[in-house]
Amino acid sequence: MPEGHTVHRVADALTGRLGGLVVAASSPQGRFADGAATIDGHRLERVTAHGKHLFAEFAGPDAPVLHVHLGLGGRIAPRGSGWSPPTRGWTSGC
Repeated sequence: MPEGHTVHRVADALTGRLGGLVVAASSPQGRFADGAATIDGHRLERVTAHGKHLFAEFAGPDAPVLHVHLGLGGRIAPRGSGWSPPTRGWTSGC
C-alpha cells in the first residue's frame, strides 16, 4: 500500500520527467478512450499528490485534470520516459 511520502515522491518525479511535455494518451483496451482523448495533445504542467490521489494538471484555461487513485497497491510508470514499467499492477502512460 503506497504511503503519503511515496505518492508525493511519484508526483514530484512525474513533474520532473514529464512537466512541460505534450502528452500522447491512448486506451489500448478501449476502456478509457474518452478520457485518453481528453488529455491527448495537452501540455502537462505538474502532478500533485493528496493522500493516495495524484492529480495531473495540464496547461490552458479550461485544461483537463487527470485524477489517479493508487488504491491498495497501485503503480504508475510513464511510457517512453526511460523508466521501466512495473512487472505487475496498474500502469498508465500519463
